[in-house]
Order: sequence, then structure tokens, then C-alpha cells
Amino acid sequence: MDRFNPRPVFVAEELSSGCVAVCQTLGIYVVSNTTVNTLVAMPLPILRRELSLGSRCVSHIACCLQISFDALDMDMDSDSGHLAFVGPPSRRRLLVTDALHCAVHIIDVVGETHEGYVAPPGTLRGPRGLAARGNLVAVSTATYDDALRQGVHIFEGSGTRWSALRIIDAGFQGAGDAYGRLLSPRGLRFTADGMGLVVVDGYSKTVNMFRVEDGSFVRHVVTSMTSVNDVEEWEGGWLVSTSFPATITFMVDGEVHSSMECRRNEFGRRYTYKSMAFAPGLGLFVRDSCSHTLQLYATHDDIAMASMSDVRVEWMAAVARGTEARRRRAGVVRAEGSSEKRPRV
Repeated sequence: MDRFNPRPVFVAEELSSGCVAVCQTLGIYVVSNTTVNTLVAMPLPILRRELSLGSRCVSHIACCLQISFDALDMDMDSDSGHLAFVGPPSRRRLLVTDALHCAVHIIDVVGETHEGYVAPPGTLRGPRGLAARGNLVAVSTATYDDALRQGVHIFEGSGTRWSALRIIDAGFQGAGDAYGRLLSPRGLRFTADGMGLVVVDGYSKTVNMFRVEDGSFVRHVVTSMTSVNDVEEWEGGWLVSTSFPATITFMVDGEVHSSMECRRNEFGRRYTYKSMAFAPGLGLFVRDSCSHTLQLYATHDDIAMASMSDVRVEWMAAVARGTEARRRRAGVVRAEGSSEKRPRV
């Protein structure tokens, strides 16, 4: 985490509790508001010498879509409202977990329309975290009823047609098996190669990796971390967010590489990091459920690049073009000087 600037470059306030998802294809980020059951889409900020933000809300999807993040049931966990984008660039759609209706919705954010379900209402009790990659979607579930097993449901499909593939919920074998099984899964992500699925288990204080192909346990990413909520793959390791204290830790090969602890803000409010979303070239979006804010942390390199003047950027581009042109000319001269005759380029 030493590559990140310790202070956020952007903070959006008055958002209530909820989660965040980023779509650089559409140029937006979306936050869920679990107090009034809404989704709000906003333009992505642009790192410049002064941070540039969109002047208007792209989409404000109201509760008329019948999405509710509160289960209103003592046997179910109401920690829903998690978000993930899925689909090709020409048809990006937002997925939303809905605890009250036991469903996972498919939303056209720009068109502000409901397009169907990954899991129809009543089919998935206690939906929580979401992860999507290609034609796969993973949903973590948890209930307070001990008779109902917590786990991760894997769906396969595209568009509005999805079918259940398998469930990761049994005890897994391996080092540290004293943790037994997934007791309270939360945030989760597919690995970059699509072969693994990393799942946060808040109750056992672990982060575990499973094989997507058959759901078998691979290894522990974290073996003991209090109040862990979400994960993001980054720079050959994993960023792990926690609540008490609000910390983002960079784990590499199961070991702590670096960490960033964020203390109370200027108003004395405690930070509680619930959800993360990484945007390459921009930074790490962190949804804080205690101070009701969204924070963007950028790397020192990205900030330095953004701080360059337009004239300097144009000069660097001209130098790069000139260097490339000299390489091409040198290649032509060497070719002409060889015994083999080659056509001029």
C-alpha cells in the first residue's frame, strides 16, 4: 500500500451505507444506498492537475424497481446491495443482490431499466457479495438459520439467461482446516486468469481461494484478520479491506506486504471499509459504511502523471514519436547495408 497516496484524492459524501462498482467502459461508478433502496450512477472522476468530476448524475434508479437491501427477516442476513458489472463492452449490465426478494437483479444503468435476473425472486436466500467474469457470476450467501448452509453460488450464462452451476459450501480440506467451512462469506472476486475464486469469510477471519472448475479448496490468502469485508486483486497480490480498524492491507503469497490504516476523519467519524473497486489508471474506490462516503485512493505514479501540464505531456509524446521514427530509419539503413536486398519502407 506504500504506492498509494494515504489521503483520498476524491470523497463523495452523504451516500448512506452501501457498496460500489466501477465500469470504465461506461465511464461511471455506481453506489447502492441501503437506507432508501436506490442505485446512483455517477461519472468517473478524471485525474488532472485539479480533479475533474462530472457535473450531473448519470442515472438515479429508484425503489420503483422493487429492490430492497434489508431482509426484514431474523433468519436472513441483510448485508446485500453488493454490485458487479457483467457483459461485453457493447452491453454492460449491473448486477445487484437483493436480500428482501432473495434475488440477483440485472439492471441497465444508463437506460434505467430492469432486464431480468441471474437468480429470480425467492431462489437465493441471504444474497450478499457479487463477482462476475466472462460468462460466470458468483454470489455469496449467508443466513442466521443454522439449518441453511452458507456458501457461494456459481451461475453460468449471458444476457438475461443464467443457470445455477454449482455451490461452494461444504467443509474444505487443506492447511488450517480448523476453520471448517465457509461460515459467513462476504466479498469475493474471480482471479485474473478466471481459474480461481477468492472468498472473504468474516466469521472465521479468513480469505480463501477455491478452484472455479470444481469448487475445491486451493489455499488460504489470509488466515487471521478481524472484520475482513472485501478483496481486490492488485499487482500480483490481494488488497483486503477491514472494518475495525478501517484498513486496506496488501497481501502477497499469504504474507502482509504493506497496509494503510485510515483513522477518523475531521468530524471524528470512524471509517468502516465495506466494499472496494479498483479502476486501472485511476485508483481504488472504497465504500465506507460508517461515515457514509465513497473515497478514491490514487497511486503516487498516477497522481504524478495527472499533475503534468498539457505542454509537458505533448512534449513527451513528441519525444516518443521522434525516438520511434529514428528506430525505424536506423532499421532501414541496416537493411540496405546488408547483402540481401530489401525494398525501402
